Amino acid sequence: MRAAYRWLGLSLLGCWLLWVALVAEVGHRWWAWLVTLGLIISDIPHIGTGLSDSVGYRRNFLEMDRQLLSDLRESLKPGERVAFLPFRNDFLINYAASRLGIRARMVQKLDCAV
Repeated sequence: MRAAYRWLGLSLLGCWLLWVALVAEVGHRWWAWLVTLGLIISDIPHIGTGLSDSVGYRRNFLEMDRQLLSDLRESLKPGERVAFLPFRNDFLINYAASRLGIRARMVQKLDCAV
């Protein structure tokens, strides 16, 4: 269940298929076409606000990329093995490892024998 958007997409596809089957069953009734048109209109993205948000997200990402990678680049050498603790953001660690040319490992549990 790591990629919940896939399940959302699959469930929306299933809903659309059920709706198409219902429209095919009831025939050419006016309310079926009206609801179908409403569903199509509700799925159109908001282009005006989405573009400005996307530019802001990209700017924030590039700033994070610059700050994080510049700090790590000073401390790490390419090809070096690194263990990251704690293991909260494995997507960011994998991204940073590929950009820095290091081998990263996520440590989930420390086995400390006394």
